[in-house]
Amino acid sequence: MEFDLGPFWLQLTHRPEDAGRDGIMVNLSVPDAGAERERLAKLGHDVSELQRYEAVVEFFELRDLDGNKIGFVTELT
Repeated sequence: MEFDLGPFWLQLTHRPEDAGRDGIMVNLSVPDAGAERERLAKLGHDVSELQRYEAVVEFFELRDLDGNKIGFVTELT
């Protein structure tokens, strides 16, 4: 399930394995996911490929030193 709470979205999952390490996932909204991914990659961070769901979202994940994934999302509306 997904809820638009204004400044952020809340996503709930029935299966903890769908929610990242230890059942927790954090996604941050950014104005331009492609530009943010490129910036973080140039700084040497471990980032996934940019994924795009046409007319919905662009997103990528950054993996921190502890193995946690942090998502960066841009809504395409």
